[in-house]
Amino acid sequence: MTDILTELQKPDPSAIIELFKLELSQTLHGSSDEFRFHAGVNAVGDGGKVRWAGQNYSRYPIEITGFEYNSSGQLPRPTLRVSNALQLLSALLVSVNSQTPGNDLIGAKITRIRTLARFLDNENFPGGTNPYGTPDSGAELPREIYYISRKVSENKDFVEFELAAAFDLAGVRAPKRQCIQNVCQWVYRGAECGYTGSSYFDENDNPLNLVPATNFPAGTNTLAAGSTLVAGQYLTSANGWYQTTLESNGRLVTMIKDGRRAWSNWSDFSGASTINPPPAPYYLEIANSNVTVRSSSTGGVHWTTAISPSSLTGGTFVDYYPAGIQARGVTLWWELFGEATSAGLTRTLDYTWEFAIRQLTVRYNVTSVTLATGSFAAERRTYGWNIDPVTPYQVLSATGLWEPSRRFVGWIETSPENPFRETPSGTLFKVGRIYDVTSSSVAAANLVQQNDGQLQLLDASNNVLWTSGYINTNEPLVSSGGGNIEEDVCGKRLTSCESRFGSGVGLPFGSFPGVGQYIT
Repeated sequence: MTDILTELQKPDPSAIIELFKLELSQTLHGSSDEFRFHAGVNAVGDGGKVRWAGQNYSRYPIEITGFEYNSSGQLPRPTLRVSNALQLLSALLVSVNSQTPGNDLIGAKITRIRTLARFLDNENFPGGTNPYGTPDSGAELPREIYYISRKVSENKDFVEFELAAAFDLAGVRAPKRQCIQNVCQWVYRGAECGYTGSSYFDENDNPLNLVPATNFPAGTNTLAAGSTLVAGQYLTSANGWYQTTLESNGRLVTMIKDGRRAWSNWSDFSGASTINPPPAPYYLEIANSNVTVRSSSTGGVHWTTAISPSSLTGGTFVDYYPAGIQARGVTLWWELFGEATSAGLTRTLDYTWEFAIRQLTVRYNVTSVTLATGSFAAERRTYGWNIDPVTPYQVLSATGLWEPSRRFVGWIETSPENPFRETPSGTLFKVGRIYDVTSSSVAAANLVQQNDGQLQLLDASNNVLWTSGYINTNEPLVSSGGGNIEEDVCGKRLTSCESRFGSGVGLPFGSFPGVGQYIT
């Protein structure tokens, strides 16, 4: 925050830019959508959105007042007034109220973000350069967070809300932790509890006879590249705590020695399975930097880890998204480059498409053109962007989990102010591009069952290419009565602390409030 304070102390600081983010709650509103907006436009001259820290803030008429603090000690309750000329807010309220009747966006989170013009992204200015200074995504004043407390009014012109700080919402009291006699409030074995001993007890403070379980039968913990694993065979960790086997249904399962499942590629995996699995029996192989379960009869892929490539070898444009809808291209370019004010303008943009766990960065070169007379697009605007036919795009990089060949669909949501999204074929809520991406793969060396329960795929230099994700360095224990370590629970009483820490030993601060008389 040093840079922004230094700038504000200058005789002629650049303009303060005020941005807002609205976040819905899945529980309250049936959606976790986020909306970013700003009561202004960028400086490119296209009337488009403001871009800050890599995020787009759509232009939208708003008026917000009441952020001032005073010496009376009362927290501010700002008033947010949003344009409803296009009935967009009313539509959102209807959607939210269908999930929670009468909610009216109450509980939605509003974040006020303030920075200066000199720190805005270069895309906001002509020529792609900020004339006021160097963009800095970290230069901002402390964010102010409020929640919608109530809807004040709604009409065809605007919707007005009253905001409140989280502490100022109805029903919130201080201190929030209740004083309850003779009951510990800390999480057992948590940081505040502080108990890390090797003695275990049930909820009545009776000792549990927990002992290490019998180890799995000894076996190899490594499967080399080119080798296969068939149903019934297994890998065993060197310490005998974990065993991974391929079941007859094609599931790869890591078992803990107390009999529980630690991980399965069918309930917790980062790869992908086929929609229609090939027929059994199955075998597991390590090839082309992937762990893959295949059908023994057809060779079809049942499951694969889909490892990230070592390098990108190409990306071919397939089509605009969605298929079969006119004006997809002009709608997309308006979202990425804004309004075209004349013909012959050129723009270059490196854009990163994101889809699930994959990202694809593409460089686009576009030129503004006069839209064809009589076309749908020409009915909305005189000029539009057209991708350069000589150097249309360049696939720069790919990150995430990829197969050597993959079809990638990248899309973004359209803005309400996009003049092209209302087409004769319907509303284009999402637009994008489809690419076929190819990559080279590294040669995997080994699949190893580690002592902490993880399955790791390593290359020839022992770099980790993939891991199953499960990890636990505590040796699994079982009780002599047939139970396991999960039976170790705390009764939340003073006697529970005494049995664990011993008598006469100081207890963790703040757990048992001084209310009434202790009963032991």
